[in-house]
Amino acid sequence: MLAFLPQIWTIAPELIESLAWGLIWMAIGLVLAAPVNHIRYETSRDHDDWSQKKRYQRGQVFGIAHRFLFIASLLMFIVAVTVVACGILVNLPDT
Repeated sequence: MLAFLPQIWTIAPELIESLAWGLIWMAIGLVLAAPVNHIRYETSRDHDDWSQKKRYQRGQVFGIAHRFLFIASLLMFIVAVTVVACGILVNLPDT
């Protein structure tokens, strides 16, 4: 989206607000998605050790955190695309 910003700035400045909000939502989604792989690894490592109850319980907490972060980041990306699409549809030129 950043690649299109200079062209939009001059051609259709009314789209800048929705594009900026879309970028903000995508940045939030990226921040939420960043730790997912590390948490998945820790979850797997803790679930492999059935002998230590504390590590297994920690693995369950990490599993919940992994699912929450994954779903939250996915929702942020869906919100971002929706914001940009609605901004484009609202600002379509009259034909």
